[in-house]
Amino acid sequence: MRHIFSFILFFLPLLAFAQFEGKIDMRTTLTETGENAKVEWFIQSSNHLMNINSESKDQAKMQYGLLIKEKQQETWFLSENDNSVYQFPYQTLNRKDLGLPLNSTIKITEEKKKIAGFDCTRYQIISATVTVDCWIGEETGLTHSDFPEFMRNGSLFGVMRLNGIKGIPLIFEVKNLAGDILNGQYIDRITAQKLSADKFKTPSN
Repeated sequence: MRHIFSFILFFLPLLAFAQFEGKIDMRTTLTETGENAKVEWFIQSSNHLMNINSESKDQAKMQYGLLIKEKQQETWFLSENDNSVYQFPYQTLNRKDLGLPLNSTIKITEEKKKIAGFDCTRYQIISATVTVDCWIGEETGLTHSDFPEFMRNGSLFGVMRLNGIKGIPLIFEVKNLAGDILNGQYIDRITAQKLSADKFKTPSN
């Protein structure tokens, strides 16, 4: 259950463009638990389905889904390991955040590279306890408004908005003061495509 929140800490906010519909393929790491996961993230309007394949350092494997229906303020955990389904409070998501101070230092580097086919620039957001290393792309077809409320209102994007930084982090690494990676998230592919509304159907218990 912990990895559900570890990988969604990073994402994200913006303006009123046509909303993205499609899929994000990404990978996540969480050093503390040794977890690595592959995520398929489906987005349609205010509905989100994240299918997650996770493996921890003790080789325990989990396959599960996280369904977020933002307008209804519903969140569901869908386990493929034991076919269990349960709903948990939508407000739980709002308590998961990096806690970056809004006065964190922003460093814009000269480093640029292509990630998932998009031109990205490396930014560093530096607080008293961590550095967030981001490769941000501005032409991905995604805006912050495509993501759930708890992500749009998170401290990372508060810092980005305050400093006029637009775009989506395609690589995101949180590092401690020694430079060790605490968690990382890496987008491999963004695919715009039409999705069936059935994919986001409220499950039956």
